[in-house]
Amino acid sequence: MLLGPLSAGCFTYLPVATPPSTLSGDARLILTETGTTAIAGQLGQGIREIEGTITRLTADTVVITVAQTTTVTRERFVQRGTSVAIPRLLVQQIATRTLARKRTVALTGITATVVAIALRASGALGGSGSGDPASGGAIQP
Repeated sequence: MLLGPLSAGCFTYLPVATPPSTLSGDARLILTETGTTAIAGQLGQGIREIEGTITRLTADTVVITVAQTTTVTRERFVQRGTSVAIPRLLVQQIATRTLARKRTVALTGITATVVAIALRASGALGGSGSGDPASGGAIQP
């Protein structure tokens, strides 16, 4: 129901100043202009950002299993399962995916408020009837 999106939370990407050689997991790569041109044959024309899972990171290469790409014109494409090795010189920035705590807390609070209002409006949160059988309320003893 409404709780499905909340279980995923709100995520953001934080740039890694100097990526360690052991970095793995969900990440976004922002390519240089040369990188965009170089990977055109593998992922398509004009790809500027690659989101996915880093499976290997060396001093020279980033290997990522692609989940989604974004073009220079901000078009997004899902490309599940494609694994590409990209020379580090072609990567302008590596950012790791992390939970955005403030946004998650705010979204949870807003959702809980909306659910409470909806339940109260439907009468599911208690409250007694008006006592008037004509209005659908039960007569209270």
